[in-house]
Formats: sequence, C-alpha cells, structure tokens
Amino acid sequence: MKVTILSPVQHDGKALDIGAVVDLPKAAALALVACGSAEEGGKAGPAKPDAEAAAKADAIAAAEKVVTDAHAAVDAAGDADKATAQFALGAAMVAHANLQD
Repeated sequence: MKVTILSPVQHDGKALDIGAVVDLPKAAALALVACGSAEEGGKAGPAKPDAEAAAKADAIAAAEKVVTDAHAAVDAAGDADKATAQFALGAAMVAHANLQD
C-alpha cells in the first residue's frame, strides 16, 4: 500500500523521511496511517526537512542573539534597572530553550 510519510519513522530498521512516498505492506501502512505518521497515497508531503531545519536554525540563531543582547543589558543596567533586565534575560533564555526541543 502506498503512503506518504508525515513524521520521521522507521520500518524494518530503515528510516523513512518526512514527505517520502513508500510502498509498505498493508498492515504496516494502515498502522502508520492510524497513528498519524502517514497518509494514504503518494501525495506531496510537507516542507522538505532541509527547509524546516534551516528555518529552525535561523530561529535559534536569532534567539541566541537576543540572549546575548539581554546579557549585555543586564551587565550595563544600573541598580534600578537590573531586575527588569534580568527578567528580560530569563524570558529570552526560556524562548531559546524552547526552540532547542
């Protein structure tokens, strides 16, 4: 049965990439469709993994710059502004960490 892979999976020890159109035994194909990892037919898949990875890398790089800038703001802040700068740094670090997952 022909399916389009929607999330990274392995079948018989072989990695199947997102967007790949593969012909699998009917039971395996139906199991992947049932759990949402594939859809029936040879349809075009989502964005290429390389494009997704590049977009994520760009987002991580931008978040790293925000964290660096926030560190600099904490270092430069006077006593009255230090708590606000530290809060902004914490928020930036959380956003950066969330992109890593």
